[in-house]
Amino acid sequence: RTPGAPADANAYHDGAQAVIHGTPLYHSAPDHLLFTYPPFAALILAWMAPMTEHGAWLVMTAVSCTAETLSCQRALRLDLLPTVPIGKAHRVAIILPFWAIALMILNTFWETIANGQVNSILRAICLLGLTTDRRFWGGFAIGLCGGCKLTPLAVGLPSLRRPELMLLAAMAAGVRGSLA
Repeated sequence: RTPGAPADANAYHDGAQAVIHGTPLYHSAPDHLLFTYPPFAALILAWMAPMTEHGAWLVMTAVSCTAETLSCQRALRLDLLPTVPIGKAHRVAIILPFWAIALMILNTFWETIANGQVNSILRAICLLGLTTDRRFWGGFAIGLCGGCKLTPLAVGLPSLRRPELMLLAAMAAGVRGSLA
């Protein structure tokens, strides 16, 4: 591995390779970042296995950029971001590129891209899960995200304060499903 390589994407790639080839998932190898994610993450990232590490990183980059744009689009539709009152259809068409570009300029976005992390993708799924009218399927999707990386489960904390039992039950089902 070269310095500056996308360490997380390479770890995901190693995990995907381990799942496909039936080798130990949690092993230590020289110059490799240890795969430390739940096994479900390696399973859903198995699509990376036939690719080169660089190819997998490029796909993760494209999906992450798409996820950022979709997150901005969803936030605008729900009036979660400040906009210019030009009329709803024009507002989304004009302001969406601005917010997508603004998010992509932020250092955290570039660190996510440089390391090949899944954060943008999981955030987009969690945002959709929290804002959909289908509370069960939204919660289930958030739970599956928690099966990939534990931090998305934190989005369920507000649901504990104002009991949204359907969302919480669905999140638990999603996590349970990812552990099966």
